[in-house]
Amino acid sequence: MTDEQFEVFYRTNYARLVGLGVAMSGDHETARELAQEAMIRAHDRWPQLGPLEMPAAWVRRVMVNLLIDHHRRSTSEQTMLSRVARLRKHDHDDVIDDQSWRSLMMSLPMQQRAIIVLHYGDDRSVDEVADLLGLSPGTVKSTLSKARQKLRTQIGEEANRG
Repeated sequence: MTDEQFEVFYRTNYARLVGLGVAMSGDHETARELAQEAMIRAHDRWPQLGPLEMPAAWVRRVMVNLLIDHHRRSTSEQTMLSRVARLRKHDHDDVIDDQSWRSLMMSLPMQQRAIIVLHYGDDRSVDEVADLLGLSPGTVKSTLSKARQKLRTQIGEEANRG
């Protein structure tokens, strides 16, 4: 099958994939990105797909799978973010907004950020975090303490500016 035939296939089916994506995700940007990914996969397999009776059925199935995977990732990310946000709410009574909180988290050194996210966000024990990162439990505990203290200090500064 030729590139010209794929172009016709793309022009005929891309908008339908985006429509399917919007209907399932509710988000135009996500739908466009995933439709593009589905079409890239179809292009990569075009020599096998093009001769099929209904290559559009294959690309729609890929799109649905991509949407399901996207939803699962988004749900997991939201769960993790809400768990980490509980640290803020519990310790700091909503003194800062979500954007400021993200900025504060990003200001932590990578190891502190990883330990905070694994412990609070992924609900891992100190021992599990230590195993995952190849650290001793004592190092994880002291790093958690330092990270919480740094966040408290920065939140206090943020509140005093507000």
